[in-house]
Amino acid sequence: MEERTYLVEKVERELDEYKNHLMSLSKEEIMLASYQTSIKECITGYIVSEIDTMSDELLFALTTPQNTLESLFARYMSSDLSLNNIVRDVVNDYMFLF
Repeated sequence: MEERTYLVEKVERELDEYKNHLMSLSKEEIMLASYQTSIKECITGYIVSEIDTMSDELLFALTTPQNTLESLFARYMSSDLSLNNIVRDVVNDYMFLF
C-alpha cells in the first residue's frame, strides 16, 4: 500500500476507534473529552488535506508510532500552542469589526 494512503487510513481508523471508545462512556465523560475529540478531528483533517504535500521523511515519522493520532495529540497538549490563544485573539479582535 502506498505510504500516503496508509497514513490517511491509519489516522482515520484511529479516530474511529477513539470515537467508538467514547460511545462506551457516560454523557459526562463524553463532554469532558470533547476538547480532545475536536483536536484529534483537526489533526486528522489536516493530514487528509495536506497528505500530498508531505515529505517522505514526514510520512515515515507519522507512520512509525503505534498510535499516530494519540502521539500528535500528546505533542499538541505539551506545546506552547493552544486553541485558547486563538480564541483569545478572536475575542480581542472582535471589537475591530464595528
